[in-house]
Amino acid sequence: LYLLLGRREHKHGTALFLGAIAYFAGAVALLNNFGRGAMTWRYANISDDGFFGIVTSVFVNPARVIRECLDSDKLVFLFEMLLPLLFLPLITKKISRYILLIPLVLVNLMPDYVYQHSIDFQYTYGVAALLFYLTVMNFADLEEMKPRFLLSVGSAASTILVFSATMSGKSGYMGSYYNNLTVINSINEVLEEIPEDASVTASTFLLPHIANRDLIYQYPSQNETEYIVLDFRGLKDDQIGEEYDNMAAKGYTLVDEREDIVALFVKKKH
Repeated sequence: LYLLLGRREHKHGTALFLGAIAYFAGAVALLNNFGRGAMTWRYANISDDGFFGIVTSVFVNPARVIRECLDSDKLVFLFEMLLPLLFLPLITKKISRYILLIPLVLVNLMPDYVYQHSIDFQYTYGVAALLFYLTVMNFADLEEMKPRFLLSVGSAASTILVFSATMSGKSGYMGSYYNNLTVINSINEVLEEIPEDASVTASTFLLPHIANRDLIYQYPSQNETEYIVLDFRGLKDDQIGEEYDNMAAKGYTLVDEREDIVALFVKKKH
């Protein structure tokens, strides 16, 4: 849309626009058939009528959309995203550039899913790229060097300020890591027993650590694999017992375990 309306690159813009629509439709179709769908429930605060209901609400009830985009948590999120850039993505007389802010509104501000308006999670990655792009374009429009210098210094200072305010509390993760090193080493020892070319089903928090393979699924899964590795942390004794019974019923035998921490199972060969 920006290329079409802002840059007047009609061929390039049209090709990208139609390609994006086709990709989106294909991705949603795959998610609907093989996954959990497009997760439009995250926009239930806007509409509970699915994708087209969300689109309709933007035009029929814009006041509701604006209200949902400007609650207190989302205003804090906006400051965390824009203050390091000294709000330069918003400072332009070229209206067409605001098109590049649509993903910020659609992905981060409209839904009420808390992780989508948090800088701690992946939902900001694509939006951040567009904000950087807008910053560079709007910065380049400044003709005098003095404002450019002041903005550069101010942006650096703001970045340090926001980083210190939002990330200083994350240092506790280092202490948590060292305090739980025995448990972590126990899990790693069990995971190392899984052959690199084996297919695996794994509990959520174990999945990324052994994901460099052709076939891996998140537990529980309808797909049968050679190995299943289960994370027992946070489960009660009766829940752990049920998991052992479930593995036996599915034809898996115990390979290795660390009590109340992790267990590895392999499919019996007939």
